[in-house]
Amino acid sequence: MQNTETPAQSGKNRLLTYWLSALCFFISLPLFLNSLDSAQIKITLYYIGAIGALGLWISKLYFYKENIFTRQNLIKLLPFVLYVGYVVISYFFHPYIMGRAESLFKFLGICIFFSIVAFEFDKNDIDLLFKAIIGCAWVVGTYGLIQVINLYVYSGVDLLYWTNAFQKRIFSTIANPNFLGNYLLFSLMVVLARFCYTHYKRYILLAAILVTDIFFTESKGAWVGLGVSLVVFAGIYLNFFKTKLSEHKKIINISALIFFLACAALTVHFGAKRMQSVNFRLSTWRSTWDMVQATPITGTGFGSFQVIYQAYKRPDIFYMENLHNAETQHAENFFLEQWASLGILGLGLFLYLVFYQLKGAFNSLRYLEHSGDKETACNLFAALMAGSAIYLHNLVDVSIYFVSTMYFLALFNGILFNLAYGGLEKTKRENTTNKKPGILTLILCFLASSCILSLIIFVGYQFAKIALSDNILLLGLYWGFFLAGSLGVLWVFCYAIWKYRKVFVAILLSLTAFLMFKAFGTLLSDHYLSIASSMSMTDNKNPVIGIIYTKAINLNPFRTSVNQFKASFFVNRFDMRRKFLPLEGDTEPMNDFERADKYYQKEISLSPNNALVWHNRGLLYRKMAAYIGPKNFYDGEKYYKQAETFFKHSLHLDPVFDNTYFQLADIAAMHRDFKTAKVWLNMYMQGPQDVVNKDYLAQHKNNETAKKYYKIFDEEERKLNEQNAK
Repeated sequence: MQNTETPAQSGKNRLLTYWLSALCFFISLPLFLNSLDSAQIKITLYYIGAIGALGLWISKLYFYKENIFTRQNLIKLLPFVLYVGYVVISYFFHPYIMGRAESLFKFLGICIFFSIVAFEFDKNDIDLLFKAIIGCAWVVGTYGLIQVINLYVYSGVDLLYWTNAFQKRIFSTIANPNFLGNYLLFSLMVVLARFCYTHYKRYILLAAILVTDIFFTESKGAWVGLGVSLVVFAGIYLNFFKTKLSEHKKIINISALIFFLACAALTVHFGAKRMQSVNFRLSTWRSTWDMVQATPITGTGFGSFQVIYQAYKRPDIFYMENLHNAETQHAENFFLEQWASLGILGLGLFLYLVFYQLKGAFNSLRYLEHSGDKETACNLFAALMAGSAIYLHNLVDVSIYFVSTMYFLALFNGILFNLAYGGLEKTKRENTTNKKPGILTLILCFLASSCILSLIIFVGYQFAKIALSDNILLLGLYWGFFLAGSLGVLWVFCYAIWKYRKVFVAILLSLTAFLMFKAFGTLLSDHYLSIASSMSMTDNKNPVIGIIYTKAINLNPFRTSVNQFKASFFVNRFDMRRKFLPLEGDTEPMNDFERADKYYQKEISLSPNNALVWHNRGLLYRKMAAYIGPKNFYDGEKYYKQAETFFKHSLHLDPVFDNTYFQLADIAAMHRDFKTAKVWLNMYMQGPQDVVNKDYLAQHKNNETAKKYYKIFDEEERKLNEQNAK
């Protein structure tokens, strides 16, 4: 026997609602443990939250005998199914699977959060979720205001040590001014939509705080998004909601246009202050367009942008970044990156999905306006505008890929679909086995609860190694978040186990807790990487460094960059005695040359277009040639030839790095081929052919090291010619 019931009718509890609402705070507010540039703590919490939510959801579906795989649901979800299916297929049918794994994990997290909101949430759940989002906005916005006061009014108000990390730009708890700009933007859309329904004056204050913070992020993309979003906001509100303001459409439209022009002016102002940032985006878009033209139909595979793009990266970007080891991870335009990664097929499916969402939203807004359900209309409007603001901002920025935006975008899309299409049905089989749980079930429930408690205690022990700080306030924040999160997970999981009292649920939630514990390893891996990097600056031959790098790789094998750091350690130590060191990752006796080459090869297999890895591998082979050459001339020459090959490949990817030219010139000079050595120096001093900026080319032409070596090689060539003439 089957019947169809709503979640409320099926006697659902609100564990999932509390879980996702609490996760809003845990994604938005945690600060950073070891590095200002690392957002690994938010990424880790995102993974933990997604795994926990999935385990709780499956447990609920099992207990209530609910089936979500119905024909009606498939019809409603068809655009989502097509897009998600294409993304997953494109992932497995393109190379560099391990190098792209983190992108897939994040995307699956979006699918989990979206599905839970679409299937499980009712009006009360959505209302609670919006309250959590607004609560986060109050905290993030207020701390942003404190940073403004600290920077411009009274230094010392912000008690945390990183307040000047971006000079005069604020970043609150979101780690980056551009990402903060997007967070403030979608939060502002939610606040304004709620104000239109409730008319609470506190929302005006919050909106003022958010706009002020947006100004001090100095984010050009945020102002572009804000200007367009407010025009769209006014247009939709005036056309779909019957209010007293509808009588003043003309005045409001003119005001919206003026505000849009003001936002455009601020965009130009901040762009002029950091013109290099504008040029960076333009160069990135041109390079991404080259990627699109190479594989326009199928793309390069989901999550492949940061792997493939390095081969298309324009030389100008190396000057702008002033680095030769920076990997551009995104295209600064979500839609262009979709095309490059998924091809026109994937982009078309995505745009169809967006159109499907918008069509449902507008149809539902008309219906809700006539039915008089203004609260639901307000929530739908808030989700529509918040999601739209994210996409609009992402036309010129990378914010969608940071988890503090990604998570909320999943929620907004879930709310939008839920309200626009009336949610999804669940067929429920009548439970004919209402037996009381037996003693074995109770024992398993107890063991599962104990297992979860043990895992949380062990995570606490591991966290104690990370959350060390001289700043008492910072230390209190770390432990406050950790204890609140740990106690919350313990309560939710144990509550679910004893409420359901099913063997399957006890086993499933124990497994879920274990997977969450493994996900915590990504944060611990980041911690070990920071320790090893710090130790390398003081004693780069310390044997403990190799062991720490091994731990970092084992905890997070998907973070590919650790391989080259570990390889560099072996290059510096360069112990050529064959030993078996399993703690350093050995599977057989090896020397440090073999170890370093092994990890460089591994890094290249995951990220083949990283110019610095090829350069460093060339340095390794040159070092080996110098080591073995005096003992065996022919073997030494083989290593020199191989080093030249690696350096040339590095130049193909990065034609800017002076040291690569110098290495090739030096190898030629060592072989008394001064003519070739001068050719390499000439190539450097002329600059890459694709570069026309005179300031960039001047860096090559005026390089004192290049000039010095050119004179030396020229003199040596003259002497050699004189000797040959005699």
